[in-house]
Amino acid sequence: MSQQQQQQQQHFKTLIIGTGISGIVSSIELKKRLGFHPSDFLIVDKSTTRSFGGTWKENTYPGAACDVLAHVYSLSEAPNPSWSEKWPPQPEILAYLEGVAQKFRLHDSARFGTEVVECRWMGSPDHRWSVTLRDVVSGEVYAVTAVTIVAGVGQLSRPFTPDILGLDTFAGPVVHSANWDHSIDFANKKVAVVGTGPSAIQFVPEVLKSPGVRMTVFQRSPGYVVNKGNFKYPAFVIWLFRYVPFARALYRAYHINTIDLFSYAFNKKYPFAGKIATFIFTKYMESQVKDPKLRKALIPTFELGCKRSLFSDDWLACMQQENVTLVTDKIARITPSSLVARSPDGRESLFDADILLLGTGFKTTEFLDPIEFYGVNGTRLKDVWASKGGPEAYKGVCVAGFPNLFLLFGPNSNLGHHSVILMIEHAMSLTTRLMSFVFPLSKSARPIPYVNVTDSAQDSYNREIQALLAKSTFSSPTCTNWYRIGDKVVNNWPKSVNQYRKTVNDLAIDDFEQFGDEPKRTYRKQQLSAFVENFGRVAIVTAAVVAAARFLRVSRP
Repeated sequence: MSQQQQQQQQHFKTLIIGTGISGIVSSIELKKRLGFHPSDFLIVDKSTTRSFGGTWKENTYPGAACDVLAHVYSLSEAPNPSWSEKWPPQPEILAYLEGVAQKFRLHDSARFGTEVVECRWMGSPDHRWSVTLRDVVSGEVYAVTAVTIVAGVGQLSRPFTPDILGLDTFAGPVVHSANWDHSIDFANKKVAVVGTGPSAIQFVPEVLKSPGVRMTVFQRSPGYVVNKGNFKYPAFVIWLFRYVPFARALYRAYHINTIDLFSYAFNKKYPFAGKIATFIFTKYMESQVKDPKLRKALIPTFELGCKRSLFSDDWLACMQQENVTLVTDKIARITPSSLVARSPDGRESLFDADILLLGTGFKTTEFLDPIEFYGVNGTRLKDVWASKGGPEAYKGVCVAGFPNLFLLFGPNSNLGHHSVILMIEHAMSLTTRLMSFVFPLSKSARPIPYVNVTDSAQDSYNREIQALLAKSTFSSPTCTNWYRIGDKVVNNWPKSVNQYRKTVNDLAIDDFEQFGDEPKRTYRKQQLSAFVENFGRVAIVTAAVVAAARFLRVSRP
């Protein structure tokens, strides 16, 4: 979008925040389901790199890859028959996402290098959002308006740096996995790694390939390691997936449904499922780690699902290399050239380091931060969520008192076992249905100004979700994780993906205050009118086809 277009076009039907997977999914749906033109919506992203990809554009550390099968980690509207591996690397995933964006011409609606500062709801008679934007290069601040907002900022977008005494005094490079410095030469260096989560288990094996490197890994707690069994797809399989779409669709459907069964392993209602999965993963780890002391340090004792499982073919082997030291004591402080660990009995050990790598994850519970949202009567979203003990939303999508705001990958929509793309697509399905009341396709249906879920519906939904989460291993006291604020699980969904699909498809009109300023029954009539209209069209077309068929049969010599 040119500078002149930016100046001329300041009001939109929809503002989409983020050019990651949520931004791509929502943009495609608006165009395909609601008939949006490129000028009807604006996609903004703070990144100055003019490409789509979100977290896959930001996370470029060596070894970065998805921990979900590629054919499952794909958009339903844009299947990719040409995945090279079962678990492809970051460059291939990024290329796929950018290819999807180009295929659907999403760049025509995108504005990069643009940060969202504030979103403020304008009440009657405007019924729209006033959005303050900042150009990250020039610093210019300006405003646009939008009837609706789709927030696709994700849960894994803001790196978390641990508060360790002396971290700012370390003399060598300090690199977070989300801000990787590719200019660093690890050869013959002493490398310290803080964290053993999903990112660390991917970059550690790659860093260890550098000649002469010595590594100290600081582990707060272990994780269950699942063997990926990665392999490259044979050429004939790629050919089959490309030219026989049904084969690819069947392969994808099989994995979607079988993987979804793992959700039962995290549900204490089905303890047998969790015990079986725990037994399998533990036996695998025991078979890979021979040293009893190291085995004790690497194999968890907490419930499966309490922390995110780790998918790797080489992590356990790396931890047994002679040039690797695993430290399970807590880091007490950092000096300019070392890290000091303190054991439970107070003994301190010093570990020299030239380079410090942080695999410490993200600020996962700070949804939508640092953007400020102000809803009805100027209510601040952060204050609302703080009063509830943490973020929450109706079906992960709508927040009471914040009309026409739709969250993708919102509170309680993350998974511990499956592809979040599926969750994002289901959430967008609900979003599209709700937005269809504001932007109806039927000419007989009068558009409404806004959609706002009731407080009672949101509270009732979240009471149910939290009750289910209390019976899941996500809330287990046997470990710490990034899913919770206190005792409240704010990130994860407690059931299967299929059950989330059913939840969002069950749209109850009574869960919303009013569709605009008129009673709900008005819009039930509009729905009925639209149904009758569509039925009439189908009937006319059917009658025409039948008449034509009869005419051809009669006129046949």
